[in-house]
Amino acid sequence: RDLWEKVLLLASVIPIALLANAFRIVITGLLYRYAAQEEVIQRFNHDLAGWLMIGMATVFFALVLAYLSRLFRQVEVMGMGELVDRNRSEV
Repeated sequence: RDLWEKVLLLASVIPIALLANAFRIVITGLLYRYAAQEEVIQRFNHDLAGWLMIGMATVFFALVLAYLSRLFRQVEVMGMGELVDRNRSEV
């Protein structure tokens, strides 16, 4: 990858971590509000939430990479000789 893409990916670490953590907090709050058993909520917080945050962050990074790959298209670089040969073969 180019340097600007690497810098952009590095800069996206903090927002992605904050977003994944915000989702964890919202889910935990909803569980506290609507779940009847506090033990279920504590187990979710300690066991499952960490693993879900890693998966969520991975999905967010994949979305950033997919966006970057579609943002700019690859351009085929041709020399003048190849271009002339290509035009002659098409005629």
